[in-house]
Amino acid sequence: MATPRLVYDDDCCFCMWCAAFAARRGDFEMVGFSDLTSEQRQRLPDDWESCVHLLTAEAVYSCGKAVEQTVGRFGPQARRLVRLVSRL
Repeated sequence: MATPRLVYDDDCCFCMWCAAFAARRGDFEMVGFSDLTSEQRQRLPDDWESCVHLLTAEAVYSCGKAVEQTVGRFGPQARRLVRLVSRL
């Protein structure tokens, strides 16, 4: 999988807005909860419906870590922002 998959709640307006925001700023395959394959669902934690996830070839990031990893893929300025916020 070359392109990371951003897995989000496609029944939540705020989640859909955030996913669209990420799609405009980075290279992601967008996958709503309702479109998950059984293979993708198996990679997620048991409480997968509670937050966003970023699936890469190497790892699965969930909740806050998924947001951090997603924003970090927006570009150099975003990576600096992520580093700054993570220090707080």
